[in-house]
Amino acid sequence: MAIINVIKISELEAGYVLTPERYNLSRNIMENNTFYNIAKVCFIKNESFTLKKIENDKNYVVFDTGDAEEGYISYKKFIDPSNIGSTKKIIKPGDVIISKLRPYLRQVGFFDTELYEAYPDNTIFLCSTEFYVLKSDEDISFLAPLLLTNNIQKVLIQAQEGGHHPRFKQNVLENLCIDEKNYENRFSIGEIFKKAISSIRHGEQKINILLQQLNNGMPPID
Repeated sequence: MAIINVIKISELEAGYVLTPERYNLSRNIMENNTFYNIAKVCFIKNESFTLKKIENDKNYVVFDTGDAEEGYISYKKFIDPSNIGSTKKIIKPGDVIISKLRPYLRQVGFFDTELYEAYPDNTIFLCSTEFYVLKSDEDISFLAPLLLTNNIQKVLIQAQEGGHHPRFKQNVLENLCIDEKNYENRFSIGEIFKKAISSIRHGEQKINILLQQLNNGMPPID
């Protein structure tokens, strides 16, 4: 079904942007029965890291877009600083990351405490610039599962622009609305989500231990 939307010249974004996706009214489906938009709950910070900032006494981990999925960030090994390459973003425990590229891949992740504690204290955590990094002084773990809900995913997918490498703009993310009930229940949502993430990590540890036992010719011990 075709979507027709009439936009006045005065309503075009700066630079007279004519990209149809920028003016899709269906992107505003979250406006009714809402309480806060994401920009009021957290802020999006682009703290960049370049090769000039490398310190020899630090370890570095780089999370790429494929390392975050369905709210979970996979463990990564250290990277040789010389292989960091292009500019990255700095992330810290408690941050939520979401890839601006191909939102339908659901590359959302919460940087949980257990992942952080799996590394030495001198570790610097970086991520691809394709991620938006959501930060707050409060617990925003609840945002990770909310960003994966059907309504928000629909908005992000319909807001993507570009053919070969479709992305959505930062203002789309900032203006996403959170249902009032979900905002009121944000702490319980966050706790349930963090427990689920912890269960996944414990499962991964057991699999790794089992593989080590098998590789060493040892009988499996639970």
